[in-house]
Amino acid sequence: MHAILKAGFVLGGLTLAAAAAAQPSAPTWQPAPSITASLDIGGTGNFTGVFENKRLCYMINAPGVANPTAVRIVALKPEKNGEVLFNLKPPVGGASGDCVPASDEVARRLVKNAGNFALAIDTAAYPNAVWAPLVGMNG
Repeated sequence: MHAILKAGFVLGGLTLAAAAAAQPSAPTWQPAPSITASLDIGGTGNFTGVFENKRLCYMINAPGVANPTAVRIVALKPEKNGEVLFNLKPPVGGASGDCVPASDEVARRLVKNAGNFALAIDTAAYPNAVWAPLVGMNG
């Protein structure tokens, strides 16, 4: 029998919560590994993602990006250059956040080699308008 856990945390003032089935053999990382990026776009902005319960829960604060149409985490060299690991919700009114499924393998790959990945934001006017290298923590 699997217990249902309620995981919730606050990123940039937005509380994200997700239900997940507990896996008795699942590894527990303490503290939870995370990835971040600074968005230097017409002011300040940032991305924070936390890996927990086989999910990546994230918050994007990008008030300086006009008309964002897509956000993704992509691999850079020497990884599989251009590989899209995650498609994320574009900011609306300057911010977005959600949780997406993430395997332990992808989480470890991103946190341990964060510099080989970037957050890419497309706008209506410019594909790949913003590229921000990732930084990993607690991996």
